[in-house]
Amino acid sequence: MTVYVNAKGEMFFGKEKVDLATLEQKLSGVSKHQTVILQSDKESKFQDFVSVMDILKRLGHEQLYIVTKE
Repeated sequence: MTVYVNAKGEMFFGKEKVDLATLEQKLSGVSKHQTVILQSDKESKFQDFVSVMDILKRLGHEQLYIVTKE
């Protein structure tokens, strides 16, 4: 499963554009054993990245890869 944050602060769950509340709802339905790939643009805001990380931590997701696009 891939979560992507772009330079405009837009978030995507797979290919679907979502807001933070929807992202949390969708991630709550993903198995905690499934790996989540968090991708972000090099120019994305750190706070947007942290917001996604907070959701993942709150939901107990520990299988995580972090990828930064240049």
